[in-house]
Amino acid sequence: MSNLLRVFSDSGPDVRPLSFIYNVDGGDRDVRQMAFQKRDGSMLLAVWVEASGFDPGTRRAVAVPPQTVRISAPLSLPLARTYRWLEDGNVLEDTTGAGQANVSITINDSLTMLQFGSPRRAVPRDRLTLPVVD
Repeated sequence: MSNLLRVFSDSGPDVRPLSFIYNVDGGDRDVRQMAFQKRDGSMLLAVWVEASGFDPGTRRAVAVPPQTVRISAPLSLPLARTYRWLEDGNVLEDTTGAGQANVSITINDSLTMLQFGSPRRAVPRDRLTLPVVD
């Protein structure tokens, strides 16, 4: 939860909402998406597969097949970084594809968040895993 709050952290004055026109192609009917705007002008796009990874009857994990989707964003808001929530609660932060407006990614039942166009935070960083903060 703390890593989700860190990614969404956005203190400051109210801003006027901007339009963010994007497409998510591929995947099946279980692919979900939701977009958010941050005060710095960047957009966050959450994508995931809405399928249960746990069978309560058997009390066992159920494999959710990964799906590949292609995300298209405006050229003015290229991808800055991707955040992938891992099973252990850590977040993998990655800049693969940074600077591109069209990217293909593989998603599953864990949250993947893409950050598009960040004027203040678009400096690519090496891959790193953020620890779970209690």
